Amino acid sequence: MRIHLLDSSAVEKEISENRLPETAKAIYLALGWIIYIVAGYSTLIYSNASRSWIGIFEFVSVLAVAVWGFVYTYASNGGKNGLHFVVRFTCLLVPASIKAHVFVWGLYYVLSWGFRALVPEFSFPTQAGADQFIEVTRYLPVATTYLAAVASQLVLFLIIAHHLKRIHLSLPSRDSTRSGLAQPQP
Repeated sequence: MRIHLLDSSAVEKEISENRLPETAKAIYLALGWIIYIVAGYSTLIYSNASRSWIGIFEFVSVLAVAVWGFVYTYASNGGKNGLHFVVRFTCLLVPASIKAHVFVWGLYYVLSWGFRALVPEFSFPTQAGADQFIEVTRYLPVATTYLAAVASQLVLFLIIAHHLKRIHLSLPSRDSTRSGLAQPQP
């Protein structure tokens, strides 16, 4: 199995001749996702705050979650013995993305608004305690945004993996025929 990083004609030929293995399809999907992450965090596409240490840390964390996520979802689909990984993953991506982002970013904003609503009610016995609170909370927006960015990716892959496992297990006669575990039904 060869992965053609720059030769789209070779990929086209393998697809048209039905010679592109399921693992290669999964690798192409994962590499596309990784290229998108790299381009987004590099500030080549748009300007963002990633040109900082926390931005680099967020980039590495999101990249690590994506690599782990593709390995995990591919295995959840049955690995080499699974079928239609790219189709299944892509179709699940829309509803899973909506669920993951609404949940994680919704929680992020609810907690942020709650925190801002409670801060005026805080009282500190000493000026040093108040100063320490102010110092620590300076980093809170950056830290919580980092956690939400990483968590949204993690939750997305976990949702997709959950569904892929259920699909793979519900269709054992179809997916396992490639591995010789079951005979096709007439």
